[in-house]
Amino acid sequence: MGEVIAGATEALPKPRPWAQAAHRARYRAAIAAKAALAPRTRDPVFVLCTPRTGSYVLVDYLNCLPGVTLRGEVLNPDTSIGPRRQLRSTRQIARHLRRSIDSLPGPVKGAKIFLGLRERGFTLDHLRAVFPEVRLVVLYRRSLADQYISGRIALEAGRWTHRRSGGGWDGRFVIDPEHWRWWLERRRSEYEDALAIPWVRDRAVVVAYEDMVSAPESVFSDVICPFLEVPPAPLTTRNVKLPRRALHEIVENLADVAPLLHDPRACLELP
Repeated sequence: MGEVIAGATEALPKPRPWAQAAHRARYRAAIAAKAALAPRTRDPVFVLCTPRTGSYVLVDYLNCLPGVTLRGEVLNPDTSIGPRRQLRSTRQIARHLRRSIDSLPGPVKGAKIFLGLRERGFTLDHLRAVFPEVRLVVLYRRSLADQYISGRIALEAGRWTHRRSGGGWDGRFVIDPEHWRWWLERRRSEYEDALAIPWVRDRAVVVAYEDMVSAPESVFSDVICPFLEVPPAPLTTRNVKLPRRALHEIVENLADVAPLLHDPRACLELP
């Protein structure tokens, strides 16, 4: 059926169940009512990515474009806009996804979806079955070592996004070589498997995090806006990138794992 997709990161901090349940109930009711009155979306756009690739920033930028509205992680059961964990069938998940997209305003609608989590079993082919003319913006990070360390910092700090400036996390951690190797191969295979699907390559553009943060206007004017057939616009984000300390101040066993972090396979270059 194709590469499995989902909307959750590894080991997300636990939400407050009662608050999430109440918000999710209101969200389900609202999107069901709006979707019932809206025409079916034919060609939504999805940001397809993995954690710590700058997807919060990309979604903020996309929402700056005229006529474009994207939601966040609509398939993440750990968010209040995600499906209930009790939803097991692909049909139920597809209905949730359909309502989440159809209820949005504007001609260009979409959301963010993470690759890789397999227990819900919703694949890219399932996504295309719901939206036959789906478009994908595949976001990745060339430096997988930087992505891994960023994820570890977020996990240790319990914060996956920063909406205001302030003090960063000041702790340290140890990198387990076996976990790093497992994570590295998993990340590479998630992207390689997805892009091996013929229709994905035909309906996607690929954007590197490093290009997006260094020259966002160029990425949008040259790649994303032509793909979405919308004009460029000034780009802003609520997300704040905090300065990061030197690696030796963060990774306790850096001397032992440095050769692993500099492995050639830790550099991902997607065509």
